[in-house]
Amino acid sequence: MSWLVAGAWGLFGAAVAVAGAALWHHGRWQAYHRFKGRTVEASGWAVLAAEAMDSLRLTAFFARSVGRDGWLEPAEASGRPVLCVHGYTQNGTNFWGIRQELLAMGRPSRSVSMVPGVASMRWYADKLERTLEHEVSQRAEAIDVVCHSMGGVVLRMVLARREDLRARVASAVTLGSPHAGTAAARGIPWLPEVQALKRRSSLLQGLPPLSALVPKVVTIAGTLDTIVYPLESALEAGAQHVVLPVGHAGLLTAQPAMQAVVAAVADGARR
Repeated sequence: MSWLVAGAWGLFGAAVAVAGAALWHHGRWQAYHRFKGRTVEASGWAVLAAEAMDSLRLTAFFARSVGRDGWLEPAEASGRPVLCVHGYTQNGTNFWGIRQELLAMGRPSRSVSMVPGVASMRWYADKLERTLEHEVSQRAEAIDVVCHSMGGVVLRMVLARREDLRARVASAVTLGSPHAGTAAARGIPWLPEVQALKRRSSLLQGLPPLSALVPKVVTIAGTLDTIVYPLESALEAGAQHVVLPVGHAGLLTAQPAMQAVVAAVADGARR
């Protein structure tokens, strides 16, 4: 029984840590908006409750799809394949809900999991570059890429240096990606990924926008996103914009967000 007790305490400790992190991020988000004179559309408790529910949905996605990053192939494919790229500290299971929506419309999809969670941005870019190289070599058609958070910046890094891969990406959809950095990274030292995603970071200022690299770009942002803000930092100039009343995790789990992804890649369906 001792292992059960230890496991229960471990789960409790993890829950407390997650709740503490959420409260800390939420407080900083509210303080930023007050300082900038910006209004917040929902009460603090409503935002926290929504974030908790979205996090539970991501946990359910993990339980259902861990180890299943490989291609989900519909019985009868009806459009371009879709590659899904996750954000900081996350993994490919985040996209399970979106991938089910894509499967229902006949679109093959796969996720890429870029562990470890503490590395240089170049490490992530190298990982994604190898994945893209492999996938485009296996298929004649171009692919669509859907990225959450940091994944959108990693994609920009890869395509900026690989013109040949650029030619094989038909469209890119980003969900809460800090294209212009995020104010949430301010004051957080040491972590290389966080340093690279700060507002006005040298990495972001040196990268061309996705809209200069890919024929079609759709950037989707959440008005209740307490991880990537201000809102406009996730809405790249030159791209199509979609703004939804959801948080950072909600961009992966809320039905309107999943439908926005489906709509964004719909022109890749065979007619």
